[in-house]
Amino acid sequence: SELVYLDCTFEGIADGCAGVWYHEACDYSVKTGRLATQSAAPYKARDGACSYDSVHNGLIAASISGSKAISKGESSVIQALNSGADSVDYGVTNNFYQYKSGVIRD
Repeated sequence: SELVYLDCTFEGIADGCAGVWYHEACDYSVKTGRLATQSAAPYKARDGACSYDSVHNGLIAASISGSKAISKGESSVIQALNSGADSVDYGVTNNFYQYKSGVIRD
């Protein structure tokens, strides 16, 4: 669940609602062996305490063993997909926060 990553990745350090790097979220699940499901810990759009030990662990049929960056380009993505699941993060500019509709040209 996004809520667990936001609350637990920055616990005691910063406001998780300001964002989280995917590798820090991944490191949390590697360290704890846990990740609550979306239904067990739905997103609330506010910072909270990291207290999810009693919440259903969604990592019962899967595991997260780590993360690594890949090179830009289609062939790198295809190669990464052949070795397991991928996730993508991206940085945005302030123009993104003003987005209403259409194509962003920034």
